[in-house]
Amino acid sequence: FAGLTGLLILVCMDETNTMQNIKRDTSGYAQLREEIAIFGGYLRMPSFVCLVLQGMIGAVPWQGLNYMTLYFQMSGLSSA
Repeated sequence: FAGLTGLLILVCMDETNTMQNIKRDTSGYAQLREEIAIFGGYLRMPSFVCLVLQGMIGAVPWQGLNYMTLYFQMSGLSSA
């Protein structure tokens, strides 16, 4: 299903190259500034911010499941 979806996206959606208008500088500081500017553009999109916040909040319960072994041990179950 994922392969079919990928092919469908490839055929139906046009990818614009946003990196063409950016002047390339070889210094590391200029490249860092450029990347921060691009990331700032993403942060101005409300849908991107909502997606990131949802992922951060949604990951919390899954991290809590890492302590299931400790919970069972503290409840009196043996590890064997």
